Amino acid sequence: MTDNGWGDRLRAMATKTKRSTKRETHNKASKKGEMSRAALRARLEAKRLDMLALFRALDRLGLMQDLPLELRDLFELDADLAEALHVLDQSSKRFDMGAMRRDTMASLRSIPLALNALLALLDLPTRKQLACCYEGVRAGLVLSDAYLQIPGRDPNV
Repeated sequence: MTDNGWGDRLRAMATKTKRSTKRETHNKASKKGEMSRAALRARLEAKRLDMLALFRALDRLGLMQDLPLELRDLFELDADLAEALHVLDQSSKRFDMGAMRRDTMASLRSIPLALNALLALLDLPTRKQLACCYEGVRAGLVLSDAYLQIPGRDPNV
């Protein structure tokens, strides 16, 4: 499937993780060879904002109202990212941080494939419309939106 007509940010969301995981991990590595907590947090915040923009754009356009499996897969991956952000707010002694990092990196690597599976359900004109709506929604999000539905960060939770 080609990506003709996708907005730059939507295309980047679908491909950035795959291309840059190794480079970002190398560039932001700590002395132990792991991505620092701050670098991981920044990456999770950005990806959560991308996912939130996608979900809101789909909702605004009235797409995927029947919640196909491909969309539910993205919801689960977003929940994984939210959980990781919550864990990063906790004492590192409360959780197995190594396991959390491994699981989180696996989720980040899974997003492009899951996104492509979702977008494959849409025809080209609908993908173009979604990309346009996504751009507008994403531009309106602020960093604190990445913490929606995260206990201790979202006042509604």
